[in-house]
Order: sequence, then structure tokens, then C-alpha cells
Amino acid sequence: MSLRLKFLVLVAGAVLAPVFVFLIAYQFDTQSKSFLEYRNLLALHHAWRNELSESPVEMAELEAFLEEAPESVEVRVFDSRGEMLFSRKPGGFLVSGAQVRITEDIPVTFASGEKGIVVVTRHAGPFFRNDERWYVPLTGFVFTAVMVIVIVQSVNRSISDLEKATRKIAEGNLDFELPIKGRDKLASLTRSFESMREHLKEEYARRSRFIMGISHDLKTPLASVRGYTDAIREGYADTPEKLAKYIGIIEDKTKLLESRIAMLIDYVQRETGEWKLNLQPVEIAPLLAEIATVLESEATLSGRTWLSDNKVPGGIRIPVDEGMFMRAMENLVQNAIRYSPEGSTVRFSCLQAGASLLVAISNEGPGIDPADLPHIFDPFVRGAKDRKGPGFGLGLSTVEAVISSHGWRITVDSQAGETRFTISIPLGDAAS
Repeated sequence: MSLRLKFLVLVAGAVLAPVFVFLIAYQFDTQSKSFLEYRNLLALHHAWRNELSESPVEMAELEAFLEEAPESVEVRVFDSRGEMLFSRKPGGFLVSGAQVRITEDIPVTFASGEKGIVVVTRHAGPFFRNDERWYVPLTGFVFTAVMVIVIVQSVNRSISDLEKATRKIAEGNLDFELPIKGRDKLASLTRSFESMREHLKEEYARRSRFIMGISHDLKTPLASVRGYTDAIREGYADTPEKLAKYIGIIEDKTKLLESRIAMLIDYVQRETGEWKLNLQPVEIAPLLAEIATVLESEATLSGRTWLSDNKVPGGIRIPVDEGMFMRAMENLVQNAIRYSPEGSTVRFSCLQAGASLLVAISNEGPGIDPADLPHIFDPFVRGAKDRKGPGFGLGLSTVEAVISSHGWRITVDSQAGETRFTISIPLGDAAS
């Protein structure tokens, strides 16, 4: 039951419970006391009218007859001069709080021939006795108290669970599961808290993979640089050819370190919001042709066949950061080369499809493992076939960040034999 519904039940019950008790008491009083006794009273009146007013009666017999009247009835007998000859006060619980008096006069003839009157009075009292009048408010109070206790315990239990979970997270413990009960606001808060815990746990796992990746991928080229530097210092490069070779290796490893450090800087800038794009309206067809020329040389040098098909019409201008877009495309082509066999074909295609431009890069190869496909753009995630290779797992994450920051969209379709990355560029803001 939601918290709102519990409070509605509390308010409704506090109002309706006393009313319900009041109605039951009214029905009980009407049916078991007022109605039944009044019915008996009417029957008594009928008997008296038939027996008392038509035939003379002795006073002693009249008194004995009147003593049989219900306890809630007051009976008095007067003679023709108004003097009271007999009186019997009502008994029972209706006397103390009498509110209504129902009186009826019945003529009577005494044995002496004198006329008289029997006055019968019904005292209609309250529904409850004096000591029972608190039943109605007491019922409302008891119901309200019980519901308040139930609600407070429910809220306190949820808050206590959240407090324990917060303490565990503060202590660095994320290996627990927070139970979610109900559908109220507290349950929604608990659900959000549990989602935050899972996200933090996954983020910590990513950071751990990140640190391990850095340790491995930076340590390897640094070890090479140090090793060849020591070799030169100790005189192993005893010929110009060996010295040139060692220096070349050191330069290559230094460039590798620079590229990986630059990748880390890009990631940190992107995560901290310091990564700003410089968007300028650019005619997109010539830019894509220039990118195709640059990427063709890289694919050719890697032993792949390059096929380019640019069908984007001229005159379309799109806001774009040329440098960031070029880096994203280079990253995609490097991945296409890396995961395709030597001598295979890498394709680059551009065309207009409705209100969008589609830019695609595809390669021939074994394809991406279906288990890795949903996480292909996540940072610090490396595919099963690439976990022992170099890199931080930030390449495709950076590509996705560049594309989405332009307001574009990138998708991947992979199967055995071909993997295709497609960038969709909307033309809504393009100027012809």
C-alpha cells in the first residue's frame, strides 16, 4: 500500500469509524430498546384501554397490573380531583439522561364508580449511558492511533534501511542489495538509491579496470624506453646503425606514450565538462572527401584495400568541429584496420537518406562478439578478443562522445564477415 493511500485510509477511517459505531448504536437502541419497549407500551395501552376504561377495577388490582409495565415507563394514577393515587417511577439506564417524554392519558373507572386517569410516560433517553458516551470518539481515536503506528513503523523501517545502506556506502561497501517494498515515494527513493549503488559499483569496477589498464599500457612502453636508454648508456649501441635503431625505437615508444596520455587527457576533459567543441558551418561534401583521402593512405599503408563512395550532394553546410570529427573518423578506421585481416577491404560510404546524411565505415572480419555489442561504446570496456591487447578501452567511447556532442547518432551492426559503424547526421539545421 502506498504512503498516500495509507494516509487516505487514516483520514477516512478517523471520520467513518465513529460514524459507523454511532449508526450501529442507533440501530441497536432503536431496535432493541426504543422500538421494542415502545411497541410493548402500545400493546399495554391497548390492553388498558380495553380493560380499564370499559369495566370498573379495584385499586389494588390496578396497582398490580401497572407494576408489570416496562421499567422505562413511568406510571401515575389520578382521581377525578387531580389527586395522585399511585406512582411508579421508571428504572433502568434511561432515567439519568432522559431527553424525550412520550405521555398518554388512559381513562379508568374505579369500583366505587369514580372516574380517574392513568398517566403513562415513556422516557426516551440517549443512545448510550453516561459511561458509554465516549465510545464514539474513542473509536476514532483508537483507529487513528493504530493507523499512525502502522504508518510510522513503515516509514521508520524504510528510513532505517536507507540509513544502513548509506552507512555501508560511506564505508566503501557496495556488495549488498537494498530491498524495495511498496510503490510509494519512499519505495521510489529506495529504488533510486539502489540504482545509484549499482551505478557506483559499476563505476568503481570501471575505474579499477582503468587503473589496471593504465598500469599495463603505460608501463610497457616506459620499460622499453628505459631498456634501450640503458643499452645506449652501457655501450651496446656500438655502431651507428644500432644507435639509430635504438633511438628510433625510443622515439616510437615515446609517441605511443604521448598518444595514450592525450587519450587520457581527452577522457578527463570530457568527464569534467572541459571538452568544448568549436562548431563552424562547413560544407560537408568537400570535408568528407578530404577525410576519405587522409584515411585511404592509412588503410593502404596497413595493407588493406580502401573503397570510398561519397554521394553527398554539394552545397550542404553543417555545424561541425573539423578537428574532433577527423579524430573520431581516424579512430573508427584504426579499429576497422585492427580487426580485419591483412588484404581485406575497408569501405567508406556517404549518402543522403531523407532528412539525414549517413556516413559509414565497415570492414571485413570475424565481427564483434554479441555479448560485447551492447557495451561497445562504454568507457574502459574492451572486447573479449582485445582484453590482452594494448589500449584503455576509450577509443569508441571517445568516438561516441564526439558524435553525440554534435547532436548526431552512431550505431553499430556486426555479424560474421562484416562490421559497420554508421553515423547519422540530421539535416534539420543544415544550410544549403
